[in-house]
Amino acid sequence: MGFKNYYLVTIIIYFIFNIGILDNAPFSDDYYHVFNHSFFRDNNNPFLFFSPWSEYFKSWGFTYSYFWVIFAFFDKNILTCRVLNLFLHYINHVLFKRYLATKVESPGRVNTLALLFLFSPLSVLTTAWIFQAKTLLSVFFILLFLLQLNKIKKISIKGTLNLSFLFFLSITSKIVGILLPFYAVWELTKRLNAKKAIIITIPLFTLSLIYGVLNIKGITYLKSELNMLVAPTININKNYVLPKETSIENKPLVDQISSGSIKYFSPLKNTENLSDKHIISLQNFTRLFLSTVGLNQFNPFYEDNLTTVISKKLYFLIFIAILIIFLCIKKRNPFLFPTIILFLPISGYFYVPYMKHSYTSDHWFYPASIFVLLTINEFITKQKYIYFLSISVLTAFIINTTQYYDFNKLLKKNYASSENPFVLELLIQENVSKYKFASNYQLHNYILRNEDFNNPIHYKGLLRAQKESSDENLKNFFGRFAIDQIKSKNLDSYNAFVKKHEDLYTQKQLELSKLLALYYQQKVDEREYLKTIQFLK
Repeated sequence: MGFKNYYLVTIIIYFIFNIGILDNAPFSDDYYHVFNHSFFRDNNNPFLFFSPWSEYFKSWGFTYSYFWVIFAFFDKNILTCRVLNLFLHYINHVLFKRYLATKVESPGRVNTLALLFLFSPLSVLTTAWIFQAKTLLSVFFILLFLLQLNKIKKISIKGTLNLSFLFFLSITSKIVGILLPFYAVWELTKRLNAKKAIIITIPLFTLSLIYGVLNIKGITYLKSELNMLVAPTININKNYVLPKETSIENKPLVDQISSGSIKYFSPLKNTENLSDKHIISLQNFTRLFLSTVGLNQFNPFYEDNLTTVISKKLYFLIFIAILIIFLCIKKRNPFLFPTIILFLPISGYFYVPYMKHSYTSDHWFYPASIFVLLTINEFITKQKYIYFLSISVLTAFIINTTQYYDFNKLLKKNYASSENPFVLELLIQENVSKYKFASNYQLHNYILRNEDFNNPIHYKGLLRAQKESSDENLKNFFGRFAIDQIKSKNLDSYNAFVKKHEDLYTQKQLELSKLLALYYQQKVDEREYLKTIQFLK
């Protein structure tokens, strides 16, 4: 197939498969980060997203600037965002094909691996989830970075600046490439001496350090995330989430960063925590490989954390990970190291906010899959195995893509296979967007009782459901939930809830629940008792 024919045919086929996804509603945090976010409406200067001293600063400054430009020209158009996501993935496939040509001798094998990336089932969630433009942009600049790295044969200001600028754009799109400077040193020492390699990569390590601590500051800024961060690894859940108050006082920026960094790395001192992180990361490493070759169950969201660590297949996945690493080291596979470089930030060793829901997600695996394909290619010598691999990947891609034609149906199927409570949240969100809030009061009920007592969205959902439903049981939900929390002596959670929602309930409900709380604490004095009696009279 000629050069022009290859690109024309592949882009037509790729977009035909994805037509059914284009007009779907926004997905997951698309609502908050993109379509309901005032940053894009209020900020008249996209460069402010890059300034740490600006109220509009984001560590993903380039991603926010990207959306700012899109909305300036197209307003908040879902179709435009999805088409651009698909186009970004296709361009990444083109760049990957160029990079493959520098690492793989056979032109036929280059085309095959490029197509396996284009039709990767890992790309489906990444393109359908509009805010994952950050992942697509980051990989776009990572691939340009790798191509530029290949060009450097000697120290030059121009080459170093180009490399540093591409790295900067990658980590300000998404932080996933933060460890790439280590790979750059490793690659450059093959052509230059160690001293020259280090000189070229000093700007890279500097940028990596700066944006690493800025991201840490962002994670530790909220008490709710800090609460997750310091919890035992396998027990990360939402049962004790406090309101989203800041954990960092209004201090100078440098003090905030140093304070946040200490809090972020403090859990690594716990040896039990570190052992759990090894287990989680190894099973994720296997899932990365299986997902890349289409041998996985592709859902928007995987099982919750507790389900992961008690799964019967956990140790099988760990064994496969150790086996892959052993074989790669034995065969001196040159692509194991860059695979690990792009895998480590999302492996489970380091906490990121999504990990309170699950340790695994397809969009996390998307960047590292470029080197997984190269790693696997080193082991495949017979063409018939490439055929099997291609069938596996393409079949998984087609099944996964067609599932995304209906997000609501997909999420219901997702919850049936992996009862992750976060999927229930998204089901509610999907129905909220379609004005079906009250009809899903069972979901509100479930989440409040089992997952997040403080969640105001679900309390307001139940209140609205109470007004619109004839179900008498809904009228008593406040007392029931209050008693559950008081009996469990989770009074911090209960008090935080009452403070935030006292305008939703009658004075009688609040006074009686307060007395009940004091009773369970054995702190009821005569004054409080008489006050309550008088109130009831």
